[in-house]
Amino acid sequence: MQPSSGLGVIRYCKIRSKFRVEITVAVIAIAVLGKGLLPIAVIGFVAFTCVIQVVQDLYQSRPTTRLVDPGI
Repeated sequence: MQPSSGLGVIRYCKIRSKFRVEITVAVIAIAVLGKGLLPIAVIGFVAFTCVIQVVQDLYQSRPTTRLVDPGI
């Protein structure tokens, strides 16, 4: 679904940027507050935040090219 104006694109970029900042803060918090945690727990928390970011990116991604040319 393509927005008719550039406002939709700007909104998606702002939402994506907001989530990236939140994930960055979470990873930094894990690094600072995870001093007493086991290394495997820290790795698991960081992997979980990365998975959340990838899922969010896939959820908000919009196709920019067509796989099938309708003229063919």
